[in-house]
Amino acid sequence: MTETRSLYSDILRTFSVFCVIVLHVASGRFNQLPINNFTWEVANVFDSLVRWTVPVMVMISGSFFLDPTKDIPTKKIYTKYLFRIILALIVWGGVYKTRNLLVEYFINGANINLKIIIKQFIKIPLGNAHYHLWYLYMLIGIYVLVPVYRIFIKHARKKDIEYLIKIFIIFGITFNFIKNTSRWVHPLLQFSSYSFSELISYSGYFFAGYYFKKYPVSKNFFYIIISLGLLAFLTTIIATSLITKKTGSPNELFFGNLYPLTLLESFFVYLVFKALFENKTFKRQQMIIITLSNYSFGIYLIHALIIEELSRIGVNANTMHSLFSIPLISLAVFMISLCIVFIIKRFKFSRFIT
Repeated sequence: MTETRSLYSDILRTFSVFCVIVLHVASGRFNQLPINNFTWEVANVFDSLVRWTVPVMVMISGSFFLDPTKDIPTKKIYTKYLFRIILALIVWGGVYKTRNLLVEYFINGANINLKIIIKQFIKIPLGNAHYHLWYLYMLIGIYVLVPVYRIFIKHARKKDIEYLIKIFIIFGITFNFIKNTSRWVHPLLQFSSYSFSELISYSGYFFAGYYFKKYPVSKNFFYIIISLGLLAFLTTIIATSLITKKTGSPNELFFGNLYPLTLLESFFVYLVFKALFENKTFKRQQMIIITLSNYSFGIYLIHALIIEELSRIGVNANTMHSLFSIPLISLAVFMISLCIVFIIKRFKFSRFIT
């Protein structure tokens, strides 16, 4: 099995989770620092450079689940993949809610009663387990549709998938961006509540991941994506800085996962990793690469807890200049999370929650 495994996906999955940590560490500085401070600009650079993480993770999932050569019946999707996501959401949602209640009671001296406890835990099935766990709610929606998507892929031609991705780019990305930014041009241009983005949303990235895995892109297309991707990174950094200065507070207008700049950055990262590592065997490092990839889900689930606990004891991005604190704390959070997941995986039940 490991001989034919696409290791570039494993490498990219681990790197994506690390960059999620960078995003959450950097966003703290982004939202807290004075915007005229140079350290805020550094935080903006880090924050702007890792906004592709969730779309790329969705693309990786799509490259796996939509592969018609893999035996993934509907029953398996529900009993294995969906069950794991839902259980992880319940368990880790419970962990984060419990942690928050304990901090409020023991640290902040708040009065905690049964009504408050119930009010907190009822948020988990209502879609508010913890800020980073929104990703799991989104995955549940996609996984439910995977059986239908696989039927489409089984009978689709290359141009059929290209049509779907074009619809995603036009309505799910471009129109969505125009709808949400037009008010900055003129208040009268603000769109009503209707939107096409819900028609496809993150599923567009799901199909794009499979498409890029299945069909090699031409050199011209590759270089176009590389150029546009680099331009998108630069534009995100500069545009975010400018609009923040204009509004007088940190502004994440250009950070949306379903916006054109993020799409270009996501395609850029995915195709670069595929080009660099697709044909590499990594015989000596294969086991390490696969192990880190298998641990990445658990690291994603627990990393927010580590960030919050480190911050509570004074170890956060404010410890030193953003240029050093953001990467160093991100690396520390990754390693601590990795160690904890390693320990958890020693237990039989761990495969369901990490």
